[in-house]
Amino acid sequence: MKFYDREAELEVLQSIKLQSRNSATFTVLMGRRRVGKTSLIMRAMQDVESAYLFVSKDSEAFLCQKFQRAIEEQLHIQVYGTLTHFRDLFEVIMRESVSRHFTLIIDEFQNLYKVNPAIFSEIPKLEEKVARLPADSFGKYHFELKGLSIENM
Repeated sequence: MKFYDREAELEVLQSIKLQSRNSATFTVLMGRRRVGKTSLIMRAMQDVESAYLFVSKDSEAFLCQKFQRAIEEQLHIQVYGTLTHFRDLFEVIMRESVSRHFTLIIDEFQNLYKVNPAIFSEIPKLEEKVARLPADSFGKYHFELKGLSIENM
């Protein structure tokens, strides 16, 4: 696939990527279907440690198992046991962010809500729980969300 005329978007994503080194960043990338959002984000993040998760319309337990394998393989995060709930998966990811920086790319993020509507209220609770760790050890995490204009939140 050819990659044309995306310099402005790549520049914005580069700026966000640099910002994420100092503070947690939540970024939403949205646009019409089939315009190259995934290619854009993958190109922008090719030089950083990252994991790519595609949220299909499967069960929460199935997705958690799929995502667990992905973070184990792509981020080399050791997970003990089998995760079956999004909150447990995101807690593992957030706890890992305490010790190192990485980018989590979630494609079709809105499907998380379709699978488990409670996830959007559970993530802030997890952030508070993880934030209670010693401040000097608190790392940064960076979410790049594809499928939902680039908007840095």
